[in-house]
Amino acid sequence: MNNFLKTAIILRGVPGSGKSSFVKMISMCSEDVVIHEIDDLHKDDEGKFFWDEENAERLYALNFANFVISCSKGRQLIIFDAINIEVRDFQGYIDIAEKYGYKVYVVCPNPPTPEESARNNTHHTSIVQAREMYKRWENWPPKEKV
Repeated sequence: MNNFLKTAIILRGVPGSGKSSFVKMISMCSEDVVIHEIDDLHKDDEGKFFWDEENAERLYALNFANFVISCSKGRQLIIFDAINIEVRDFQGYIDIAEKYGYKVYVVCPNPPTPEESARNNTHHTSIVQAREMYKRWENWPPKEKV
């Protein structure tokens, strides 16, 4: 396989912005897609989303380790789906994908208003929480890269 075919997509956006819908669309277009959604690691015994704050750091580390494994195996298309508010939340994913010869795309859906985020998301994120996420939002690429 040629390196130019290896693609990593880093999704970022507040809850309710359409990240999961984008992932579903992409997964229907390609058989060789690996999806690393942090939400998949935050599910209860019945498969329902449940944010486990106590284990969040460990689950993010597990998600990253799984992403590294996918890169090392040379999977054609790898997607990392998380809120990724701050650049440090996803820069390691970019770095490791580039190390393995991936073309990296950072994708951010059109941002919903905090009200739309609260209405559209399936994680029970409130308007107040969405506003707080926007206050912490960092643009990418960082100014030193452009």
